[in-house]
Amino acid sequence: MESELFRLAALTWSVPVSNGFGRRLRYLVWDNHNGKLIGIIAIGDPVFNLSVRDNLIDWDAQARGKRLVNIMDAYVLGALPPYNALLGGKMVACLLRSRDIYDEFTKTYGKTTGIISKQEKKARLLAITTSSSMGRSSVYNRLKLGGIEYFRSIGYTGGWGISIFRITFFWTFANISGRSVIHTRT
Repeated sequence: MESELFRLAALTWSVPVSNGFGRRLRYLVWDNHNGKLIGIIAIGDPVFNLSVRDNLIDWDAQARGKRLVNIMDAYVLGALPPYNALLGGKMVACLLRSRDIYDEFTKTYGKTTGIISKQEKKARLLAITTSSSMGRSSVYNRLKLGGIEYFRSIGYTGGWGISIFRITFFWTFANISGRSVIHTRT
């Protein structure tokens, strides 16, 4: 039931959410006062090569390979309507530093054996990274509790992606809406 609810809630995201691979923990955030779903969180294995993170930590390839087991990436993080209009996203983001997430990570991944290395991992959740598919998100701005800064921008990443829709979908949309879907820069 919770898995289906998470998938349903993730349909409100502007970018499709995949099941992914590797280590994954997913959470539903509830309003105890009225029993409503406030938001969702999903953390998983981070991107292996992320230069802004690696430069900040001063990792070389060997250090990254050894220590990346202690980092996760928040690939889904936010509030659902109507909480998203009430700064609910900031509250959900603060939960990344909760003892519940730390403890579940330790219980689930603290003593595991690497699939490739076949070595025992003694993972401790030391950091959670996140990125925004739409540029810099205001959810993470000025997010402090008790004087503790919860997020810090460390830079921008680069890359590319592919569309999950066939090109005929875009042409159909363009014909129905009367708007241009493809923009070019000169």
